[in-house]
Formats: sequence, structure tokens, C-alpha cells
Amino acid sequence: MEIKSGSPREIIETVKKNISLSEEKRRQQRFEYNLSQLANGNIQVLKNIEFVQGIVDYLLHRDDNDRMSKQKILATLSNAVISEDMSVRERILAVLSLACENF
Repeated sequence: MEIKSGSPREIIETVKKNISLSEEKRRQQRFEYNLSQLANGNIQVLKNIEFVQGIVDYLLHRDDNDRMSKQKILATLSNAVISEDMSVRERILAVLSLACENF
């Protein structure tokens, strides 16, 4: 992070902007990691509400280039809908319902 000399207000705004960009980058990295975990069959990542909120957007708004990835994610979700973990099952149903509303 590079801070140039300037008014205290400019410095504070630069720091805030850098923090915000770093937080967004970390959020995207967490999402991508959880997405790969889900694609590999780990449905426990659905206990993370931030991920659940992002997965619907992913399924609805990604490029068609990600079609195979989407199919793999949807297959994992549909297979896991009979999970014994009630919270995971509820989240899977919510994701599938929200995704289906928009198809």
C-alpha cells in the first residue's frame, strides 16, 4: 500500500479505499474456495451464509463458459438435498428455489 503525502482527509480516504478493495478480494477468494469445495461434494460449505447468498448470484449471472461448473454445482446440490443436516438441507432448498425462479 502506497500512501502519498497529502491532506489527512485524502490519506484517510485512500486507506479506506485500500481496506475496502482488500476486503472484496478476500471475499471473492473465500467464495471461489467454497465453490471448489462444493463442486468436490463438500456440502458443509453451505453453512456459510455469505456463500449461500453468493451461490445464487453465481448460478444466475455467470458466463455460459462456466456451464460445466454450474452443472457440477447443481448436481451436487440436488444430490445433497437429502442431507441429514437440517440446516444444510434448508439452505440447499433455498438456493435451488431461488435459482429456479429465475430460469
